[in-house]
Amino acid sequence: MITSARRSRQHRDAARHVAAALLAALLMCSTPSARAQVADGNLWTCDWAGLIESIARYGDTLVVGGFPWNLGPASGAGVPVDPIDGRPHERYAKVAGVVHVAISDGCGGWYVGGEFTGVGGLPRRNLAHVRADGSVDDWSPGPDGEVRALLMAHGRLYVGGRFGVIAGASRSRVAAFDLASGEVMEWAPQALGWAVRALAFRDSSVYVGGDFEQIGGADRYYLAEISATTGQATEWNPVVWGIVEALAIHDRALYAGGRFSRVGPDARKYLAAIDLDTGRATAFDAQIDRQPEYIYDTGPRVRALAVACGRLYVAGAFDRIGGQARESLAAVDLETGEALPWNPRLDSYNGTHPWMPYVHAMVVQGNAVYFGGQFQTIGDDTSPDFEGHYAAAVSALTAERIATWQPRTNGRVQAIAADGSSVFLGGDFTSVRDWVKHLGLAAIDLRSGRALDWSLNTDGSVKAVERIGDRIFVAGGFGVVGGKPRANLAAIDARTGELLDWAPNPNGGIWSMARHGDKLLVSGTFRRISGQPRNCFAELDPLTGAVTAWDPNGDYTADAMVVDGDRVYLGGGFDHIGGVSRVGLAAVDATTGALLDWYPGPGQVFEMVLDGDLLLLGGYLQLGGGERGFATVNKFTGALVDSGLGAVVLDRDNFTSVIVRAMSASNGVLYLGGDFDVVNGERRFDLAAIDMATGTLLSWDPGVSENVWSLLANDVDVFAGGHFWNVGVAPQSGLVRLSAAQPLTRKPEPDPEPIGPRAAVELAMNNPADAMGIVRLVLAAPSVVDLDMFDSQGRRVATVMRGETVGAGTHEVRFATAGMRNGCYFLKLTTGGLTIVRRVVVLH
Repeated sequence: MITSARRSRQHRDAARHVAAALLAALLMCSTPSARAQVADGNLWTCDWAGLIESIARYGDTLVVGGFPWNLGPASGAGVPVDPIDGRPHERYAKVAGVVHVAISDGCGGWYVGGEFTGVGGLPRRNLAHVRADGSVDDWSPGPDGEVRALLMAHGRLYVGGRFGVIAGASRSRVAAFDLASGEVMEWAPQALGWAVRALAFRDSSVYVGGDFEQIGGADRYYLAEISATTGQATEWNPVVWGIVEALAIHDRALYAGGRFSRVGPDARKYLAAIDLDTGRATAFDAQIDRQPEYIYDTGPRVRALAVACGRLYVAGAFDRIGGQARESLAAVDLETGEALPWNPRLDSYNGTHPWMPYVHAMVVQGNAVYFGGQFQTIGDDTSPDFEGHYAAAVSALTAERIATWQPRTNGRVQAIAADGSSVFLGGDFTSVRDWVKHLGLAAIDLRSGRALDWSLNTDGSVKAVERIGDRIFVAGGFGVVGGKPRANLAAIDARTGELLDWAPNPNGGIWSMARHGDKLLVSGTFRRISGQPRNCFAELDPLTGAVTAWDPNGDYTADAMVVDGDRVYLGGGFDHIGGVSRVGLAAVDATTGALLDWYPGPGQVFEMVLDGDLLLLGGYLQLGGGERGFATVNKFTGALVDSGLGAVVLDRDNFTSVIVRAMSASNGVLYLGGDFDVVNGERRFDLAAIDMATGTLLSWDPGVSENVWSLLANDVDVFAGGHFWNVGVAPQSGLVRLSAAQPLTRKPEPDPEPIGPRAAVELAMNNPADAMGIVRLVLAAPSVVDLDMFDSQGRRVATVMRGETVGAGTHEVRFATAGMRNGCYFLKLTTGGLTIVRRVVVLH
């Protein structure tokens, strides 16, 4: 069986792989807490919008399912690429987060700003300097909010954004650094408002645009001229009615773009030229518009401006400019604002979606205009090999697409900079060039980190994965798998990756699965499955798809099911089982599905884990007179346990409900994932590790940026999936492989094999074992035998023989290991005062 964590919601050379491996090894050998936070950078990552809801492993293959996404090398959100073909540089510093702006440092390196936690594997918050060789500068000003604008002028670096403190100094929304020393300067205009979004320099003045109402000690609305010497506002005061996002200077005019409607008394929508002497709008009037105004990109607006080739290039979200139809990218006359014939003719999604193209960023370098945003086609080029969507280049003179330049980012490009030999791309993408579309379902080779060719696309979300024998079962809310019709449930050959004919066709989604012996339990929103009536629960033959007599008869789905001997625990969003009130929790007979008396109380359960006599619950629970995301109950009585693991308390800062969506236990450690900020009074954002013997929060703290929906742990690795963009300082989006945490104390292992006469007894077992343990027992004389299996914590997990008289000779004893987790176990034989222990491994 594949242990599954369900819904509980390259272009690199060998030297780089060796260097990364050495760095990981050094980090892993430092301290236990450092080991626990090492993310495997070779594991492919999904795009920013992806959601990994289920994880399963068999051998060296990881199967992941979720909401449609793509998978590719974890490049981070800021990558320098070749200006000719778009290939990423061999060496660069990966950015963990989102890049909003970048500029060249003039020496082959880059200043990068945005919302991020790390650059090049080092802690860097929102602002960093990357050298030409890809190394990260020691300079680390760490603004306490996002950076949106950067400008180099006269030996200074000007920084704008939404921050209040930078380099330890109080600087509201805008600051300046001395480039020689890296020190923050006394210059402090102190803008009051949301953010500074654009900067420009002329003579001894800094022009600042954004959404603010005061700056430099004066009332200034959205645009101001600030003395580069004093930091005070000058008399120049155009009074813009709306947000300014882009600035460019030509002759005695400042061109301003954004989302505004007037400049002083003059109507100027989204783009204006403002006289640098008077502060009044000039006769320039581009008359930008777009109909309808789509909310998704808050258009119409102008996001980027560039003066080159005797014209003004304009980028944003619009469909008309200068009296002509132009889609989000155009060139206009510098004096009048009239549209020039230059027209890249962007289009969106071949008309299959009611969206318009938009451009976030643009730079003109030589004879090329590089731009990024979201679009489908350029001009007449609809060739299938063009997968730009988010970044492309056109001729600055003819507007023809430069077909050789294909960086292939898998998400939006929001920042573009150029220095002649490189083009720097920044945004909320997670992979460049080598990513592959994998919608809903994928298999990953854990040795290389790459997706396998047999990965099958689905047209909807995969919420659960389970394996029985040579078959992998996938379930969720889909209608097509690998191009073939499969309603919500499908089977795949684990050896070849081929889709099998097995098709029970439930008429509703499947939310969870569990293995019951050689049968498959499923739960969802269906009312019929395999042609038979079944309300939300069914047991299926994994070869024929036929349903058995097992029929709990629920009114809604279970998100988790746990089989324990003769009973099955159900947790989910149901209100009734078998016509009897059971809100979110129930236990039923494993053979018939009949409801049992066990009932701890109400709650919506997303995941459950068995721990000896305890059942661990994760979700949104109302047990013990209050709301909680995690609880421990006795699996026999349903009584709430308030000691050890039962004493674990989770909380959130924003007073919203705490939810545990995923759990996995291994080696005495319980891993929790979901929506929470605090565990046992300490900071842990959405992912934490608990010592199972004491309930103590462990120091293991990977630092995921957002919600965890799925977990799968063993003694060495922890796989986490969900909707996050970085893990600590590593740019891992949606899926990460981490080093496992270590428990505070290990439980005693079974007694070691004593020294004694072994010739009379021999004990051996298939090693590793998969679904079946096969024990070879040789006895010289008839004996009374006890044969047990223990886990690494000394807990008995199977009794194979108890007080049985076994004759002399060779015997083969078989017992099921299918329900055991992957890991190390101990087979213990006791007979005639002799004890023998053999270490075995279970690996599914």
